[in-house]
Amino acid sequence: WGCAHCRVVLSSPSGTFTSPCYPNDYPNSQACMWTLRAPTGYIIQITFNDFDIEEAPNCIYDSLSLDNGESQTKFCGATAKGLSFNSSANEMHVSFSSDFSIQKKGFNASYIRVAVSLRNQKVILPQTLGVYQVSVAKSVSIPQLSAFTLCFEATKVGKEESDWIAFTYSDASFTQLLSFGKSKGGYFISISGSKCLLNSVLPVKDKEDIFIENFEQLCILWNNTLGSV
Repeated sequence: WGCAHCRVVLSSPSGTFTSPCYPNDYPNSQACMWTLRAPTGYIIQITFNDFDIEEAPNCIYDSLSLDNGESQTKFCGATAKGLSFNSSANEMHVSFSSDFSIQKKGFNASYIRVAVSLRNQKVILPQTLGVYQVSVAKSVSIPQLSAFTLCFEATKVGKEESDWIAFTYSDASFTQLLSFGKSKGGYFISISGSKCLLNSVLPVKDKEDIFIENFEQLCILWNNTLGSV
């Protein structure tokens, strides 16, 4: 028996859920499962605002288990109170079980979906003063996205006029879906192999550079569903 149905799927952008009967003590013999689900391109962040479950070595009596998509962690006592956890993808599972004796207050948790945000750390190469060349990760694995906003900063170094590509977005088979760069014809975006020159839509004059001596931020919004950039 219990105070409410506790095997549910939660798919709202944000919300809260609690152990049965919270803030009163949870009943005996509970087996609850909450599935938190977000669209592709988001992760889920969960925060335990209150947490009080019967404490025991290895949480062998009452416990809460958190499955973030990569690993499963078990909590009891007050160990999770005030802590936040992120899912590795767009789904997270929270399960709660109680045995036949000793009840506690239980827990109150809030959750929110968060758009995947990636920012590479700059590394100075080589490690000497006065050198400003930086290197970032060559590739970053992210969930398959139907839409994203990409922002990056760059600065022009020297007067080289060679072609370059600032970034590419590829699928699991390394098929290039989207890229941005500069060729002899000017700045371009390539979408599934079709190259579109951007000279007429960028706020630069002929032969000028977007990236000058100071760092400038450029953001590109891509929506695969609408077929627009």
